Amino acid sequence: MMRVRTPLWTGPARALWAFAAVLGLAYAVSEPFLVLSPLVKLCWLAPVCIALYVGGRLWCVGEAQTRRIMLPTCIMIFALYCVLLLDVVLFDSVWFDREPEAVRTLNLVPFRIIVAFVRSMFGSKGLFLQAVWNVGGNFVLFMPLSLFLPLCARWTGKWYGVLGIGLCAVLSVELAQYLTARGNADIDDVILNLGGMMVVWGILHIPPVARLYAEAVQCLPGKDYFS
Repeated sequence: MMRVRTPLWTGPARALWAFAAVLGLAYAVSEPFLVLSPLVKLCWLAPVCIALYVGGRLWCVGEAQTRRIMLPTCIMIFALYCVLLLDVVLFDSVWFDREPEAVRTLNLVPFRIIVAFVRSMFGSKGLFLQAVWNVGGNFVLFMPLSLFLPLCARWTGKWYGVLGIGLCAVLSVELAQYLTARGNADIDDVILNLGGMMVVWGILHIPPVARLYAEAVQCLPGKDYFS
């Protein structure tokens, strides 16, 4: 029986993966006690997620080992994203002041808040930065979800799967914000969140990008989605 030769980089890759996994677990456990801005937390998690993926891919030898290592790796990356997402939308007290409020706020008029923020962008510098952060932040907040959904099943990667699951996820967040009085329940947030998700879905269907994505997830359940 022919033995598969283990590449020289397998050991360092395994160590990189383990180190990144420890840092990710440390973040998840200590997250409730961290008084840091979302940007700092993102700067912590982004290198961790990249190291997990790169370390996992370099660690793998053969298709069977690739499936065994990369599926838990992607689940771990998705879990870290969910932890950061919940912190930003419900518990962050540095930038968004998510402390419970005395009065619950609800906006059901589409584009009212978006238009108000766009108009404020032509005011003072402080209002401009606040408008960019609010509108832009809501636009990119759920974008990563569009990267993970095609890995679950073929239908979850279709436009109706992304839109339907995204709508359920965004409405759940808005409902939680309203019930806990943390943040504002706003239809404009729903529009921006879903808009960001659909933009990523569209980008993933550009042929060169689709080929890169299919190559990146070739070892996972949704590998045949873009075939």
